[in-house]
Amino acid sequence: MKQIFLLLIIWLIIFSCKKDASGIDSSWPCDILEDSSATSIQIVGTWKWTKRELATGKLVIADKNIKATFNSDKTFTIKENVSIIEQGSWSLKSPLAGYWALNITSQSNYLNGFILFCNNQILFTERYMDGNANYFEKE
Repeated sequence: MKQIFLLLIIWLIIFSCKKDASGIDSSWPCDILEDSSATSIQIVGTWKWTKRELATGKLVIADKNIKATFNSDKTFTIKENVSIIEQGSWSLKSPLAGYWALNITSQSNYLNGFILFCNNQILFTERYMDGNANYFEKE
């Protein structure tokens, strides 16, 4: 029953999408890679935090220099300027068939929710649960 409810919410979000000025769909943008291998390959690299979308839909421009680096050996670091603020190991989990999220060894303020890719950006979104979404741009 929970999965049916979650699918209904996702369906409603997908069909009520609006694009912001940057051309990125602020509700449920771009690609959900259904293959874990493709997601693992695409996530590797360094990503700069650009904005957060609040559950209310309000976009907040990043006010800190946050960079997330995902390595092919399944480790990650999140730095604010030059200081490491989060680090650990990562793997992918599928909380819902065809959708991927990170399973990380330490709690994160930036890497929660489904993983979506849009051009040169990655989005970690908890919008399906009225949560926030964090946007990062590939460096």
